[in-house]
Amino acid sequence: MAAPLETPLPGCRPQPVASYLKALAILRIVSAYAPGTRGAWRDGEGFVLFGSLTPGDLLDYFVADYSPTPVVSPWNGGSGFYPKDRHDALEEIAASTGGRLAPYRETIASARRALTDLHLDSKPDPKEGKPALLARCRATFPDAALPWLDACAVLAGDGPTFMPLLGTGGNDGRLDFSNNHMQQLVRCLRPGPATRANLEQALFGGTTGALQYTDATLGQFSPGAVGGPGASAGVWEGAPSVNPWDYVLTMEGAVAFAGSVARRLSATAGRGKAAFPFTVRTSAVGPTAIAEADGADERTRAEIWLPLWSRPATWAEVAFLLAEGRADLNTRQARTGVEFAVAAVSLGVDRGIDAFERTALLRRNGLSFIATSLGRVRVGPFEGSDLLRDPPLVEWTQRFQAAAGSKGAPASWAAAWRRLESALLACALGYGAPQGFQDVLIALAAAEHVVAQSKNHRDVPPCRSLNARWSGACAGGGTGTEWVVAEAVAGIGPARGAPHIREYLEPVVALGNGRWHWSPASKRSVWNSDRPTPRNLQAVLARIRLDAGTGGSASLPLAAGHPADISDVHEFLCGRLDEPRLGALVLGAAMTERPSAARSPRSYLPRPPDLPRAYAILKQVFSPGELAPGVRVLPNPAILKRLESAEIDEATGLALQQLRGSRLPVRMAAGQGGWVCSGTTAERMAGALLIPLADERTLRALVFRDRTDSGSSGSDER
Repeated sequence: MAAPLETPLPGCRPQPVASYLKALAILRIVSAYAPGTRGAWRDGEGFVLFGSLTPGDLLDYFVADYSPTPVVSPWNGGSGFYPKDRHDALEEIAASTGGRLAPYRETIASARRALTDLHLDSKPDPKEGKPALLARCRATFPDAALPWLDACAVLAGDGPTFMPLLGTGGNDGRLDFSNNHMQQLVRCLRPGPATRANLEQALFGGTTGALQYTDATLGQFSPGAVGGPGASAGVWEGAPSVNPWDYVLTMEGAVAFAGSVARRLSATAGRGKAAFPFTVRTSAVGPTAIAEADGADERTRAEIWLPLWSRPATWAEVAFLLAEGRADLNTRQARTGVEFAVAAVSLGVDRGIDAFERTALLRRNGLSFIATSLGRVRVGPFEGSDLLRDPPLVEWTQRFQAAAGSKGAPASWAAAWRRLESALLACALGYGAPQGFQDVLIALAAAEHVVAQSKNHRDVPPCRSLNARWSGACAGGGTGTEWVVAEAVAGIGPARGAPHIREYLEPVVALGNGRWHWSPASKRSVWNSDRPTPRNLQAVLARIRLDAGTGGSASLPLAAGHPADISDVHEFLCGRLDEPRLGALVLGAAMTERPSAARSPRSYLPRPPDLPRAYAILKQVFSPGELAPGVRVLPNPAILKRLESAEIDEATGLALQQLRGSRLPVRMAAGQGGWVCSGTTAERMAGALLIPLADERTLRALVFRDRTDSGSSGSDER
């Protein structure tokens, strides 16, 4: 069996949208003439047909035999059906006698009967007349015309829902697509060299002297051809121009998006934008740069994700893909651009798709829109991509989005939602960079804190604890020491009934099984995002000390499964970390479950350069374990009071007294020098005491004499 012919169509590319729709149109139309024809996107760029037709065969078929889909919109002003409309092309088609236009003639006659039955001689009222006319057309149009009608609108009990790709029923502002389609169609079907030359250029690109363009415009489908300032080289104001075949095939491609719309409408709670294939509400983040603008929702109509596939597919397969139009996010379909991106990169879409062209319909001027490319999104998982579908994350973000968009919601909620949405999108499109996962945790924690500070916090409960694998996704990749330190702090407790660290960071109380409840009256929550991070760490440490003393504990519950190395703490003490990011990461890391396996320390250092001796001593009384067999120390509360007063020497002296009072062999004495390093402040010193250490032996070797000298030092000394 001979291999199918490959016919590249350089004139059909993923962008602009008009060019993409041409590819769908050609595959759909040719498949009816030559069954078994397949199509695919080569290298994600040009469209290729696979079958029995040569380029010459394609040109011959469209020029001589192509029977166009009826594209009529009598419900629109300017559609050619009303006295003030341009109707020369409509009349020419209605008066034709050839078999190619028979379905078109029948549709025009049916539309005129509907107008007569409803006593309409001018554009119908959009609230009552337009829905009534759409319903009459849906009931009386011939079958050949229904794909266009279904692509324009879905008829439901609460009125028509319009597909964003075709405006509000087949128009872009005052531009009616159907009338313009008829005007270009009659040009395409007139015999002559220009007809074939235009078609050849539309399919295969290139130029030829026989081309005859028209002054029509494809509107939102091809922004570069709408004219206006700078539209043509060498002139300030450019006139719109379009190849007539480009216009005709663009409308034929739009018909392909009719799909199984009515069947899916109930699953989208009546939201028309989500009822059509691969069409979702716009996420105003990323390249659109409209997230912070007032009225952003009014300046965007929808996002359309155009699928690209490299395996040759029949039209039946592509039609099924478009009819389903699925992008699943856990238990439901994606409804926003960000949700679609998450679904795409985590295999929540139909198999066989390699990538999507993300396109937004943005307002250009007046009532007109343009289809703007927001980039290409590859389909397929990357390491950790499933975490973006982590049920607690998805559940909470969906609930917060609904609350933030509700009437009367605080403006801070909307701003927090945009930041979270932007972080989710950046992480999905960044294909798993550790910093992207960290930024999601930061934005999630910030959004939850906005809720906690609001009187409306009951509308959105605290987020359930996220999967422990977030720890691994956020680590590595040169993300810096901030994550290591943040994870160490966030991993403190709960041990022996001690509170979870999250209760010190926000007004919540643990309910068990990763569930949380708001506790507005909590006195345990001491974190204040308006304060510097060292001061917040100090406040948490003071509150943990108070709770431990009240509970009769012999030492502080500061153990953690992922403690930091002493070199990491040294970086913090010297002020070399990004402290605002560190604080934000502490809040985010605390929202995750703790990994079951403890992290091994990266290295054991005899002593980092210029390690503050004051820290080495103070850390002993703030140690969570035994300093010697049977010896535990609960720090004197006066030590933290001294640090709050920036009296490091006095605080260190109190710590030495407490250690000696516990009969521990201290080798250091006040006044020896080297108590602090450059950059160390009392706040940083106190904050560093909260950070769990993986290697306390280094510090103990500095503070205590060896057991061979004293016989009473800790069992883990060297």
